[in-house]
Amino acid sequence: MKKALSSVLAALMLSTVLFGCNGAQDGATAQDTKQDAGASSEGTAPAADKKVKIGITLATQNEFNTVLQNGCEDRAKQNGYTIDVQIANEDMSTQISQIRTFASSGCDAIVIQAVLNDSVGELLDAAGDVPVALVNRMPTDLSVLDGQSSVYVGSNEHDFGYYQGQYLAEMLKADGVSEAKVCLFRGPLGQDSVRLRSEGADEALKDAGLAVTYVFDDTAEWDRAKAMDKMVQFIGTGKEYNCVVCNNDEMALGVIEAYVSSGISEPPVPVCGIDATENGCQAIKAGTLACSVFQDAAGQGAMAVDAAAALFSGEKPEGMSDDNIVWVPVVAVSPDNVDEFIQ
Repeated sequence: MKKALSSVLAALMLSTVLFGCNGAQDGATAQDTKQDAGASSEGTAPAADKKVKIGITLATQNEFNTVLQNGCEDRAKQNGYTIDVQIANEDMSTQISQIRTFASSGCDAIVIQAVLNDSVGELLDAAGDVPVALVNRMPTDLSVLDGQSSVYVGSNEHDFGYYQGQYLAEMLKADGVSEAKVCLFRGPLGQDSVRLRSEGADEALKDAGLAVTYVFDDTAEWDRAKAMDKMVQFIGTGKEYNCVVCNNDEMALGVIEAYVSSGISEPPVPVCGIDATENGCQAIKAGTLACSVFQDAAGQGAMAVDAAAALFSGEKPEGMSDDNIVWVPVVAVSPDNVDEFIQ
């Protein structure tokens, strides 16, 4: 696996520059992305005599969402806002109840990481007249966004998978492989992010001229332990495969742990994740994870707070596109640039 890594960087970094997201990512570098939340998203704070209160409901709690929450809290502290963070534990009724409580308790704006992408309309109804900044999980129906009372802040989910596929294609082709025999670990079925990430990887592999066969295709629901258990079972089948594609880093780390528990000291094929979490980056540094794709969790949190405050003030959120989205760029992370993403 390692012999292909050094030949990948030049092509990968070039594709990172060329492949954009609705024009928002063109020319973005890793450093540009890291600075985005702190430098370009300060926005215009509401009048100083108004103590802004923002309710925040996150779908679940995990490593990524901890960083997302920290981004919200840091930006709120920076601007003197009061926030109330609640966790919905992937329960739609719980999240609706949290939103209604925010609306009735005097919150000026609400930040929502939706439990269900296709039910955002219900969440907006629960918010009533209180402006909402949706974050991280894009609504299936973008027509619910009006740019005045609702906006979405996040990254293009398709890009995450496409960058994965580009990196893997370069590695496989460098080894003379013409067919990608993929072991695919998906997030929770039914979520648009899962579908788009998986489709993006598939598209990039095929765009690179590779045939694609899915030797294993199942969900581990973003969970490391579930991915480990399923990978151990798959290893036991003895089926041939030459890469592992995971919709997030946690599942990729579970795959790596499955190798260890099975007595395999080093992954025999490239394993790729998404999010470039701290643990994921450390695995890349150690040579066990081939690559990841940086999802700026802190930046998404900060920019969601900015957007919510802007909507409350009757202003257009900074960087909002014509389709009422504030795009947060993504960057491919490999052994060659991983040090830029380690805290």
